[in-house]
Amino acid sequence: MKELTCNCGFTVKNEDPSVAEAKMWYHAIDDHIEMLKSMTEEQLVGWLTETHKKLGLES
Repeated sequence: MKELTCNCGFTVKNEDPSVAEAKMWYHAIDDHIEMLKSMTEEQLVGWLTETHKKLGLES
């Protein structure tokens, strides 16, 4: 089971890491769009890299 937790406490669990990541992106876009808009490309790459490590995916 793969699990991701947002800083706000929202948690996603799924056997498929791609589904877990997609659900977290949906949450981020739905609930934190202003934060995403304010992030630099470097910040987004860092977040994706860390997320992929947690899920066992290659960046």
